[in-house]
Amino acid sequence: MERGGPGRRGRSGTRTPTGSATRQELPVAGEPWPWGDPHTYPQRPHPVGGNGEIFLRGARKLGITAKVGPVAIVNGRFGNRPHCIYRGFCLQGCKVNAKASPLITHIPDALAHGAEVRADCMVTRIETDPRTGRARSARTSRASSTSTPPKSCRS
Repeated sequence: MERGGPGRRGRSGTRTPTGSATRQELPVAGEPWPWGDPHTYPQRPHPVGGNGEIFLRGARKLGITAKVGPVAIVNGRFGNRPHCIYRGFCLQGCKVNAKASPLITHIPDALAHGAEVRADCMVTRIETDPRTGRARSARTSRASSTSTPPKSCRS
């Protein structure tokens, strides 16, 4: 079994470490994790609400170790993301945009570097410059076979 941080499998099936880059883009907040491969997170855990406190108290009383799961929500300003205000509606959408979402973490940066966002399209291939490895162009196709693609989506 392979050990270590986050990674992805390349074409050859080997593990390519991505943990450092991932932690720089999506810093995770959480308690030290004692199970599996014990590890810590770069940011302190978020506070627990009332129901969570009752659960943790009960678990402690029964001798059960319980931890708050890690989240990719920063505890302070990070890039263009403000800190979490603990409003409690993360699943419905973060009011202040503290939650890690491509709309907050990647799209603004991509637009600032010249990327285009095309509605109803899917990238099927990215052409790269063989010398630099940087993207030169992207091939796209329409998202639905029943709809006519927008003019900007035609490949």
